[in-house]
Amino acid sequence: YEQQLISFNQCFASDQILLLKSEDLFRKPEFIWVKIMEFLGLDPSICLQLKPVYQGNGESNLVSSDFKQRLRKELELTYQWIEEVLG
Repeated sequence: YEQQLISFNQCFASDQILLLKSEDLFRKPEFIWVKIMEFLGLDPSICLQLKPVYQGNGESNLVSSDFKQRLRKELELTYQWIEEVLG
């Protein structure tokens, strides 16, 4: 994701970019909704009916925890870069 984020960072100030993890959206949609509304300067108490969409059919359960851990480790530098550059 670094290349795409670098391009966005060149076009927009860091306070104009909101990065969210899809897994957070699936796990805690209400929390992410509040973050989005606050980022946009809108009243977070205005809440749409949040319903699960694109959650899949349990495919992630077929991926071994070992593989997930290796993938997280592989992406660790990217996550660090995002945190350092974009906050």
